[in-house]
Amino acid sequence: DWSLPNWILPSFARRHAMKSRAVENARQMYRQSEQTRLSLTLYGLRQRAGDVFRWSVAAPLGISQAHPFLDPRLITFGLGMQSRIQPRPKQSKPVLAEAMRGILPDLIRSRGKGGFFNEVYYLGLARNLPSLEAMVRQAPLEGMIDKALLLQHLRVGSIAGVPLRALEPLTCTLALLKWLCMQKEWLQVREKVSLTDHIVLQGERG
Repeated sequence: DWSLPNWILPSFARRHAMKSRAVENARQMYRQSEQTRLSLTLYGLRQRAGDVFRWSVAAPLGISQAHPFLDPRLITFGLGMQSRIQPRPKQSKPVLAEAMRGILPDLIRSRGKGGFFNEVYYLGLARNLPSLEAMVRQAPLEGMIDKALLLQHLRVGSIAGVPLRALEPLTCTLALLKWLCMQKEWLQVREKVSLTDHIVLQGERG
């Protein structure tokens, strides 16, 4: 989980100390508490500090973004529940299963694990392969990524030749590329919003 994908150029990885950063992230993720699951929860909460998406993405577009599941009372209740309820082998989501007693059939409620979305994921890669390849070629990746290697992994993934878990680095990389490709468009939207706000303020003052 913490190894760098081979399409990241070694020079870029060394320049930005990516290996040592990965090690530090792993330590923060698993060593914030004696209980691994509690440590993972605390790490996830820390990553939300500052609510970046609210002020950097939603607010400039006039969108109100709320997170009801981050209500401190609910978080406190959930963290306390993790400390009180011990995990049971072969049982998935015991609290949810108990809450659904009499609502869901027992065959579904008591199953050991949920379903997978592997087929949907692979089909999505296959159907969108041409546009994804075009995005990789157009993205400003000089000095960061070996595009030929990335395209090779993308094509292998599109024919279900890579286990889904091993595709996670590819998913993250594609998300980064999409962000980079849309950066210019976002800047134009923000400039337009700023100009509109300025006109509205001038009108109110007038």
